[in-house]
Amino acid sequence: MTETLSLRYQPIVSATSGRLLAAEALLRAHGEVTAPLRLLERAVEDGTAELLDRSIVERSCTQIAAWDSVGLCLPVHINLSAETAVSSDPNAFVHWLTALVPSRSSVVIEVTETTRVRAIGALVTFVSTCREAGFEVAIDDFGCGYSTMALLQRVRADIVKIDRRFVALLEEDAWTRTIVKHLIALAHDLDMRVIGEGIETAEQAAWLRRLGCDELQGYAISYPLTGDEITTWAAGRMQQPG
Repeated sequence: MTETLSLRYQPIVSATSGRLLAAEALLRAHGEVTAPLRLLERAVEDGTAELLDRSIVERSCTQIAAWDSVGLCLPVHINLSAETAVSSDPNAFVHWLTALVPSRSSVVIEVTETTRVRAIGALVTFVSTCREAGFEVAIDDFGCGYSTMALLQRVRADIVKIDRRFVALLEEDAWTRTIVKHLIALAHDLDMRVIGEGIETAEQAAWLRRLGCDELQGYAISYPLTGDEITTWAAGRMQQPG
């Protein structure tokens, strides 16, 4: 299955300056109408989630090296399925990943907040091991998991990504804006950076800036791009202050 898949990279920029800070690796399928999320769900169902995750990591690291060779030092956010995060030997995973990357700052590991409750203990160990080895960890879909407060109490991450379901309602719903404002403040109090994801309009981006969000990602910033397209898109966006 992995031969029919490719990666695109969606820019993540500073909310204040628009400076390019990183990119997220996103799965795409060749000649399939199945959505990428369904491909991941299928991999979980048939027991190949870890194989798929490792293929995505390897391809991302190859792209990081290609960018590095032309002077573009761009960290890549790589999503790991809950199955990989909670079933892998964390030390073995970190050893494997370290051998692939030019530096530990080249990769940000994303884990989802929706990890099932019974696996939280294993997720805590996995995240702690990755961070102790020098890799940053981001909590994806923040605010929509089994319990945001309980998760933050146990999983010490570097970054949280505000779930797109909140972002989609920022323009029209004051209640949602208040929730997002306090989620961002909470994350900052815990020394975590905040990324707003799934941004589809300029007004959503503007609201996230007003609410104190650090970084922005979504179609309103850029659609996912190929590795070569990222190199072109990055011109002039990494030298800006901020």
